Amino acid sequence: MTNQSQRIITITLVVGLLIAVGTIGTLFALKTPASSVVLSGSSLSVEADLFSGRPNPTWQLAPNDIQALQDDLAPLPLRSIPATTFDGLGYRGFIVRMIDDQQQRDTLTIRVYHDIIRIEHSGTTTVYEDVTRGIELLLMQSASHNVPPDIYAILVSAIP
Repeated sequence: MTNQSQRIITITLVVGLLIAVGTIGTLFALKTPASSVVLSGSSLSVEADLFSGRPNPTWQLAPNDIQALQDDLAPLPLRSIPATTFDGLGYRGFIVRMIDDQQQRDTLTIRVYHDIIRIEHSGTTTVYEDVTRGIELLLMQSASHNVPPDIYAILVSAIP
């Protein structure tokens, strides 16, 4: 094998390695979890975003559900493609708000619609992907204990 052939093979291997490292780095960056969100010790209100002509049902999330939400959020990867949410009539998901008791204002908002989890905190919005829709199902289960049966039936029929 000539020196020129060895150089071509070496350059090809180095370029291939750089491409592989870049691809792995990109995939890893897309899988950054939502572990920085801290909910424990907080008061969280949940709103089922359903109606436009009357108030949406709201309730406080129970402490065990807050911990479950924290646990479910922690491993979620960043969404790798742009996220769209439904903005028409009917079910538009759940809105979870952390309220600052002293200032009576939202300090963190989590919007859940199917597999899209949008977290707004400190002026920054980050979108995560929940392919199992576990967070939406957790909030649905919480609704079953906190909203009238007719409202719960609307929620159940809206979620495929």
